Amino acid sequence: MNFTKKKPLWLAVFGVIAVAVVVLSNLDGAVSFVERFLPGSDQPAIAAPVSATTPPPSTPPAVTSTPRPTTTTTTSGSPSTSTTRTDPPPTDGWYDLIEYQSASWNNGFDAVDTVGIGTARFPSSIVGYYGSSVSDPMNRATWAISGKCDRFTVSIGKDVESPSSAGVGRFIVKLDDQEAFAGEMSMPDPARVVDLDITGKSRLTILDTRRSQDAKNAWGRPRVHCSEPPGKKR
Repeated sequence: MNFTKKKPLWLAVFGVIAVAVVVLSNLDGAVSFVERFLPGSDQPAIAAPVSATTPPPSTPPAVTSTPRPTTTTTTSGSPSTSTTRTDPPPTDGWYDLIEYQSASWNNGFDAVDTVGIGTARFPSSIVGYYGSSVSDPMNRATWAISGKCDRFTVSIGKDVESPSSAGVGRFIVKLDDQEAFAGEMSMPDPARVVDLDITGKSRLTILDTRRSQDAKNAWGRPRVHCSEPPGKKR
């Protein structure tokens, strides 16, 4: 025999309603929690932490430089800036003739950096290498010294680097077209120094003679002593 009492119907309904209320309450709380993180939510935004403000670094003063003086030159119609250097005149008043423009320079003369005469060598020299004679002096040059110089010096002889050692060369110096020195030199001879007073003279000419097959004639460092340069720089 079954003695279990049946529960009233109203009690079952009440239990279902209670469970529904609990579920709905939890669902509303979950929705409110999610809305806090959605855009446009009415919830106040979380403020970022405030950090101390660091002042910007100070700017160092600008460094200016003073431009160096330059010389403006014109090339092909357009100006260009370049620095130039002018060589000072010799402090002792001596000038190498080959560094200055001559009034005339014949084809047989060749300006060379150095030449050997005997056992000596001379810078800033002249070599006469054409066949040359007094009547047809191919080896000749003249400078217009215009009375500014008082001394002329040179060492004469045969060029030791000549392909031939034959022949005798004649060396002549003229002042205002008047012969002031003449001498002959051959290959075995050591260099001979010529030192002349040229005070007040306007023109200085050097020339030499040789046969075309002879050793070349050498003028070792012809120089003048002057109060100012003996012409324009070459």
